[in-house]
Amino acid sequence: MRSSTSTIGAALLILAACSQAVDNTTTTTAQPAVDTTTTTTVGSTTTSSSATTSTSTSPTTTTTLAASTLPDGVAIISSQGGIMGIWDGDWTIVTDTTDLPGEAPLWQVFGAIGEELEALPGEVIPNSQFCEIAPYDRPAVSINELVFFENPWLAVQAEWPLVPHNAEEFTSQQGVYIDAVLDVLAGQGLTVDTANIRQLVRFDLEGDGVDEVIVIANEGKRDNVFYDPATNSPFEIVLLRKVIEGEVRTAILQLRLPAETWPGGPEDENSFPFLMDFEVMALADLNGDGTMEIALRDQYYEGAGLVVWEYVNDDIGPVPVLDIGCGA
Repeated sequence: MRSSTSTIGAALLILAACSQAVDNTTTTTAQPAVDTTTTTTVGSTTTSSSATTSTSTSPTTTTTLAASTLPDGVAIISSQGGIMGIWDGDWTIVTDTTDLPGEAPLWQVFGAIGEELEALPGEVIPNSQFCEIAPYDRPAVSINELVFFENPWLAVQAEWPLVPHNAEEFTSQQGVYIDAVLDVLAGQGLTVDTANIRQLVRFDLEGDGVDEVIVIANEGKRDNVFYDPATNSPFEIVLLRKVIEGEVRTAILQLRLPAETWPGGPEDENSFPFLMDFEVMALADLNGDGTMEIALRDQYYEGAGLVVWEYVNDDIGPVPVLDIGCGA
């Protein structure tokens, strides 16, 4: 079953202070090292829902989105075979090709963090769902023959700079981030000896010259797609660390604890424990406000998805605004 890892529209109100400094090794960013003992209870935002089978309709016509002019302030966001939504002054989910503007520029396709964007032609397929085995009624899209699982991607049509600020992956100071992960897990009632850092991304969220850091970690035991809950304590966690009023604070973007890896709960005979991995797919200004959104990909044994997070402000923090996924 396809498990949704975020609830769209639910604000994430968890900014918890951590005792570790945010790593900063870039020459253009000056970020203070902070030592604070402030503690705040951090809540999980993970939710699960069972997918239902849906049947796609055979495509009737194909619309090629060629270079042209989008209406002012409009962006179209697509990922992994389907249209995620539109920014037209608000985040809008697209369920039919009639919801899309007419002619539009070439798709700007994101691959790895820090790589140059590639402009590619694309085709929107009317009256066709991009995924036949998940409850996502979204128009299908084909971009230069990119394949859903083989080539994860995020593609955007917009007429403003999509990457206005620096972003890069790095591997230094992992001990700092392991400690931060362990602190958050302990606050959730899970005590483990260490964590496996899967991805660290340093980026200037709003262009103020101070870097934010995304930390993705798990327990490191990934020999199979499933696990034995009697012997393993699997977790997956994604953190956003940001300096706010001189203190390093941490927001949870995703958190899956052992009990939450059962989509229907341990008592559900049709449910079983499975492992999931996350990665930052792209950091991009998807609504033209100068602040970059976070596109976070998730993948498990027979499915994958993408959630776009918008950082609203330091009081509200990051909130999920668009998502898409395909899986059984």
